[in-house]
Amino acid sequence: MAKPRRLPNPRRALTPGELQDINLVARTSGNDVILDALLLRLSTDAGSWLWHTFCD
Repeated sequence: MAKPRRLPNPRRALTPGELQDINLVARTSGNDVILDALLLRLSTDAGSWLWHTFCD
């Protein structure tokens, strides 16, 4: 029996503009904007590291 066809992955990287918009909202709203900015930076750096480690 043949394996079922794998559907294309809808995931994609954020565009620089989308990332900028997310960071702007995090830096200008919320209860702890410093923590929000640090968490976004951590996830951005970790995502970049994962991409370069496994996709290059």
